[in-house]
Amino acid sequence: MNAIRSAKLSPKDIKEELKEKKQVKVLHIQADEDHVKSQKGRAFLTKLVYICEGYASLGQRKELKNVHYIAGVYEDNEELCFEVLDYLSEHYQLDKVEKIFVYGDGALWIK
Repeated sequence: MNAIRSAKLSPKDIKEELKEKKQVKVLHIQADEDHVKSQKGRAFLTKLVYICEGYASLGQRKELKNVHYIAGVYEDNEELCFEVLDYLSEHYQLDKVEKIFVYGDGALWIK
């Protein structure tokens, strides 16, 4: 934890260089949550969204193709949704995407 605190990086510092937006027909967006305890005994609901372009075979297993994770403690679901939309619009030509699949476990915040 000390190493993370001393790094003082923000998501804006870690942005990757984009050459051009990708053209894909299908995108998969998967969402889930977890309860994480803080050091002060309080629990937080952390939300995780990952975006991928499908699956690739890795022998008998599968792996996500070009996966990107967005996670954090979001009080406002709209803020998380806009962060996902910002990532999609920065990296993909959304007018070329034919289908977007959204997966979740039925939690109200995902609906």
